[in-house]
Amino acid sequence: KTIDRFGLALGLVVNLCYDRACPVERNARSAVCAATDIVSESPLMALHGQGISCEALEYLKGETHFVAACVRKESLIARGVLREDRPPASLLAGDNVDLDALRSLARAVARECGVPDTAAWHPVNGVQLFDYSSRSRCLEPCRLLCAGHSPPVLPGTQEGCARAEGRDAALVLPVGDALIEPFWPQGLGVNRGFHTAIDAAWAAHVRGRDGLAEAVRESRFGYQCLNYGQWSHLGKYVGDEWGSDPLSRYSTAVVKGVVGMVQGGKKGDPEEDLVKRVRA
Repeated sequence: KTIDRFGLALGLVVNLCYDRACPVERNARSAVCAATDIVSESPLMALHGQGISCEALEYLKGETHFVAACVRKESLIARGVLREDRPPASLLAGDNVDLDALRSLARAVARECGVPDTAAWHPVNGVQLFDYSSRSRCLEPCRLLCAGHSPPVLPGTQEGCARAEGRDAALVLPVGDALIEPFWPQGLGVNRGFHTAIDAAWAAHVRGRDGLAEAVRESRFGYQCLNYGQWSHLGKYVGDEWGSDPLSRYSTAVVKGVVGMVQGGKKGDPEEDLVKRVRA
């Protein structure tokens, strides 16, 4: 694994009960806004006027009122949420967070999304503050396990497949956060999490149908697609047409982009990372 480290990034999550009998709550509408598209009537601009600076904000109304915002450290200190400025490792320690001030901040953010102060805190994670300044991810999406042999674990590469020949190797396929942790600006982690699991199922299917080498290529190709860009540009929107085959889920633009990137030598190896059906 490796760990990607970014600039300090602090996330605020607000989770409030949704009372469908309340007309104000019914009228609230899900919304997404980022610092790059601030307009005068946006929640971000309204919050900025209250001394709350956010880089991005997303409000989703479903079973609950769910708000996620990227709040700047300076605003958290100014509002008294953080008692003092500290190094990142101890910045969000329990003794440095004023929970009453945190709830007050959360109410202000929810209010600008159209959620009234009468909405009750949800009993599960009503308000949370966390640091997402780093992300761990696997450098490769698979390994080969050869029990009873030395070495017992081989790399998920074509060379590893050749060395595993005759050893009845098993595919090891991490999924979800074990494969790649989410990074908020690139979309919700659950989206990628679903696809990592489906990609793993597809690789296992190919293992039985076409053999180990093709299964490894499929796993690596899916991981290249998954990491190609922001999630909003990755997937095909019509989920009903999705299947286990990555080509049914990742957009044509992403597949073409990955093929061009790998064949152009920018990242990856055509023999390792491109399945036969997408090679030019």
